[in-house]
Amino acid sequence: MSTKTMSLPKYAASSVVDALMHLRRAYEYARDAGADPWQFAVEWKLLMTQGLERVDARWLLARKYIELRRESNPSAGMARLGH
Repeated sequence: MSTKTMSLPKYAASSVVDALMHLRRAYEYARDAGADPWQFAVEWKLLMTQGLERVDARWLLARKYIELRRESNPSAGMARLGH
């Protein structure tokens, strides 16, 4: 993971902060276990149930705070913190 500091704008929804906390925890678990971060990726559905909207995800992607990848199960998208 990059050492760049995440600076969220004041208008960022609280759901963005919640999603980043989930993603950060997953990243730290992967790092602690010496595993590929994708093995600890967070399901898109979980982030949506926490209130993250598509516009939030697009912003996080544009800022390179997260990466998305589709799982082999077509209905399950995964996200993780970017590098």
